Amino acid sequence: MAGQGGRTLRTRVYVDGYNFYYGCLKGSRYKWLNLHSLFERQILPSILHKGPCGLPDRHELLPVAVKYFTATIVETAAKGPDSVSSQDTYHTALENHCAGRLKIIKGYFSVSQVRAPKVDDANPGKWPRHCERVDIWKFEEKQSDVQLALHAYHDALTGEAFKWLSAANGYLQGAVPLDLLETEEGAHRVMAYMEAWIANNSKGDR
Repeated sequence: MAGQGGRTLRTRVYVDGYNFYYGCLKGSRYKWLNLHSLFERQILPSILHKGPCGLPDRHELLPVAVKYFTATIVETAAKGPDSVSSQDTYHTALENHCAGRLKIIKGYFSVSQVRAPKVDDANPGKWPRHCERVDIWKFEEKQSDVQLALHAYHDALTGEAFKWLSAANGYLQGAVPLDLLETEEGAHRVMAYMEAWIANNSKGDR
């Protein structure tokens, strides 16, 4: 049995909401994903990590098991008329369903006008420095990644969380799920893994 005789690791999951969405969920039908159940029932049990004595460790989620870092969509820059309300509805449902086990920490979006090189229609391969500069809208998510790092550092420093979710995943050939999201191929692997898990567990998690 996994964890028998091994250490018990106090564990907390840190999720970069926008990287998670664009890396795994965009274009899929799994927008209403229960993050707590995903990590508690599938991802954490699949992590194979042995302690100093060679025995497998057991992950024990903290009361606040998941910290989810995101930012509220700016209405003037939203892709759809219902983007803001849909995001708010999902966040509210997620917090209510997880009943204190998931905490949402929000940064903010910055919308500003900047000048940038325009792709040359006649010569798309033209170097940016040789292209005409035009005014564009620049969208940036602020503070989410910084807050994630600070929360993780604080939790480790105070001893509140012993293990971060950064270990290898046995169902992904030993790869770290969050590392895989850095590439398109890796994101597809994580998405396929998630789809399989959701298909097998969605009926019992309503």
